[in-house]
Amino acid sequence: MKLCSVVLMTVVVAPMVCSQLYGDPEPCPGNLLGKIYTSSTPKGNKTAGKYLNVGEDLDLKGCIAKCCTDEQCNVVFMVNNTCYEIECVSNELCQPVRRAEAKFKNVRMVLIRPVVKRFPWDDLSELSGDGNDIVAVSSEVDQVKSCDVLQPDECGNNEICISGVCACKSGYERSADGSCVLSTDGGSSSTNSASKEGNILPSNVGDILLAGSKSLPDEKASDSEVSSPSPPKRIMVNVISKTVRLPENEVKLSAFTVPAEMPGLTSHYNYKWKLLSQPGGSAGNQATSEPQGPSLKLTHLTEGLYTFKVTVTAPGKYGEAEANVTVLPQKRENESPIAIVLPPHQMVKLPNSLAVLDASSSRDDSGIPKYHWELQQGPLGYQPNLSDTQTLQLRDLKKPGNYT
Repeated sequence: MKLCSVVLMTVVVAPMVCSQLYGDPEPCPGNLLGKIYTSSTPKGNKTAGKYLNVGEDLDLKGCIAKCCTDEQCNVVFMVNNTCYEIECVSNELCQPVRRAEAKFKNVRMVLIRPVVKRFPWDDLSELSGDGNDIVAVSSEVDQVKSCDVLQPDECGNNEICISGVCACKSGYERSADGSCVLSTDGGSSSTNSASKEGNILPSNVGDILLAGSKSLPDEKASDSEVSSPSPPKRIMVNVISKTVRLPENEVKLSAFTVPAEMPGLTSHYNYKWKLLSQPGGSAGNQATSEPQGPSLKLTHLTEGLYTFKVTVTAPGKYGEAEANVTVLPQKRENESPIAIVLPPHQMVKLPNSLAVLDASSSRDDSGIPKYHWELQQGPLGYQPNLSDTQTLQLRDLKKPGNYT
């Protein structure tokens, strides 16, 4: 036989065995924490998730019973007699945090199911429980019966199997003896009767959730602030691309931000540089940067194009930019080409009329793109057709004389 125990620490812990609180453990998740957290609110306050108002004038037992039949419900949150289901963003944001102020006296939480089933609730601070509520909860939740959606006959009269749990049909509500009877409010107590648009909290509940700090804000938060945090503000980032020419092989990139980082502030910008592309065969180049700094110093660069990306972050702020580093080849002085014709002298005896001139030994520091031949001197009336080729063949040397 398992007994409840009480341990006195800085806070009072009232642990319970889940089966003692709920009887048959099947209707509710097996990893439900059997504790009622009094005077507590979610760690994430309004940003913990979506809050759904499932009804007023409910006690804690009825609120838990409703949450057990809703797969989207992770946490039961009660303010006075108003029941809220929370569809949590994460386990961490829905962790209960003890509040000592008097305004939290009638606020309670029960952890029903974790956000991801395979990841149970983390080790949480165990807060004091209310013994009267513990006894009251068991009687109502014991009435919840598990079922198989393929075998609807397992549920009783006026019941339907929803998400593996027998729930009252639309237009019916569960009475004190556990049976489903015609609802007195036209069927609004059905499991799915709560409007899924109920993510708007009354001002008194919004004030409670906003009171995570020592004082309450004077203005009410807008409805859009209830379900999601505001997106990060944009930081305008600019990096000037650089061009260098070998033999210079070092360069420094600097990131400039708008708004600029102000000295003396507690929150500073964090800079992260990343190499996106580089010339082939330069994997061994060394690139060093100032740790978390706005500048990146590069050394041992080779000819080609480098692309870098810098990401700038701060609490609630984000920005990024890209820049290129172009490394040009070493500049040199152009040398004049040297023309060499072989043989430098030839003698042709008639009736032979053929001669060959070879310029393949000519050279230039950047290569020879074209050859051009001209007649400087020859017999009167000689007008040859000379081709611009590396080797020149003369076939019509029929007149005696010198040809240059």
